[in-house]
This record gives sequence, structure tokens and C-alpha cells, in this order.
Amino acid sequence: FLSATPSIGSKIIVDFDVSSDGGPAPLKVISTDTTIGDPNRWEWSFGDGSTSNLQHPEHTYTTAGDYNVTLTAYNLCGSSSKFYTITV
Repeated sequence: FLSATPSIGSKIIVDFDVSSDGGPAPLKVISTDTTIGDPNRWEWSFGDGSTSNLQHPEHTYTTAGDYNVTLTAYNLCGSSSKFYTITV
């Protein structure tokens, strides 16, 4: 009798939360990774030229505008991305 075991590596489903989706400058935003699928690498772009490789980065926007925060997360099976718009 063999029991089922989970497969090593699974499809990655990228998701994240932000502490604020808008406000006046300077606007500090904390991004919290909630990705499913055992990510082992994170690439954040904050839409203003700044980036981070931390799992849960924070970023301060100093100029008014709309910024697309993008997270690309990786695992053993590949990568996926998601973006969210912040309005300053």
C-alpha cells in the first residue's frame, strides 16, 4: 500500500498585500508577500525605478503619481507576476 505524497515543487500563484493604496507624499508602503507555491526568490519593482529582492519590502513614494508595484516570485517550477497600482 502506497500513500500519496505531495509533489516537490508546485505552480506558483503570486499575491501580495500593501499597507496603503494611496495618499499624499511622502507615502510609505509596506508590501507583504502572500504567494502560494514555496517561492524562493522575489523581485519587486515599485514603478518609480526602485526595486527590492526582499520578501516583505517597504518603499516610500516622494512624488505624486500612479505607480504599478509589481512582484515577480520564483520557485523550482518557474515564476509568475502580479501588479497593483498605488496613487500618490
